[in-house]
Amino acid sequence: MDQEEFVEAVYKYIALRASTDVIETLKKPVGRRPSREAIQRSEKYENLSGEAKEMCDWVAKESINTALFGFFCVLDGVRNINATIANSRLRLTLETESETIILSDNTEFSGLHDLYNSISR
Repeated sequence: MDQEEFVEAVYKYIALRASTDVIETLKKPVGRRPSREAIQRSEKYENLSGEAKEMCDWVAKESINTALFGFFCVLDGVRNINATIANSRLRLTLETESETIILSDNTEFSGLHDLYNSISR
């Protein structure tokens, strides 16, 4: 797995799944006994116009994509979240029996956030 395959997998298995889960939960709250708030949110969502539902769905997807983009920025070292990380080496590696692949290293530009942005847009 290289960087592009990793980012594509994050998009496919995390971002798309999360947005689908959020929207499906709005349509039909999960669990044996959904909370009163979850039921109320679902009722409000179902009463929205088609255009308003589309906007709500877009906000859910955009929020997830923005969060993951920011996470990749931190991994790439282009966004700082605290002094410890800024002054340390942050590496993401994939280790198999035969090799170690560095997917990201904040001391060397990895471009994961650019890859994510190109895949998610």
